Amino acid sequence: MESFAGYINAFLAVLLLTCFVKVLLSLSILRIGLGLNTAGIGLVFVALSLALSYLVMQPQLTQLGGLQSMLSPSAEKSSEVQEKLKPFLERHSDAELRSRLQGMQSRLQESASAARTDDMPVLVTSFLLTELKEGLELGILILIPFLVIDLLVSNVLVLLGVTSLSPEVISLPCKLLLFFAIDGWSMIAQKLINGYI
Repeated sequence: MESFAGYINAFLAVLLLTCFVKVLLSLSILRIGLGLNTAGIGLVFVALSLALSYLVMQPQLTQLGGLQSMLSPSAEKSSEVQEKLKPFLERHSDAELRSRLQGMQSRLQESASAARTDDMPVLVTSFLLTELKEGLELGILILIPFLVIDLLVSNVLVLLGVTSLSPEVISLPCKLLLFFAIDGWSMIAQKLINGYI
């Protein structure tokens, strides 16, 4: 049972304390924009998200003593990981959002007559909300060119009177050609990584 708890702790650490959520969200929107959402390559996008997250988090992992220390199930290691990741979480979370969440937490504690607790729940929540916001912003920037291609292909097919052919059959190769012509993989990876520099 202890090893199962270790796996849960590791999963939560990757999900809550790293840039994985933002990277996966952005790449998932890219997958939808390309029209590959029905293709069985979702696992490849998750693997790429993990690889990019590992690259971004490498300096923090070095401070912690490597990836194994972050995935360690012990409680003392868990508190050490949280303390060492606090500067990263603070740097990449919205300060205004953090202060609003801090106020909400204070009101919750007053209503429950609870003693003041640590700020880690507020910090993690503001970090995740900031990551989701930035991931969606990047996703919209990724999605717009593909939407334009879909609209152009649909309009051209209607003008030509070709109604029996699905627009996705024509737009998918066009979107893939555009994506590879502009070296989309490196552009997206660079944009995601630059957000943490």
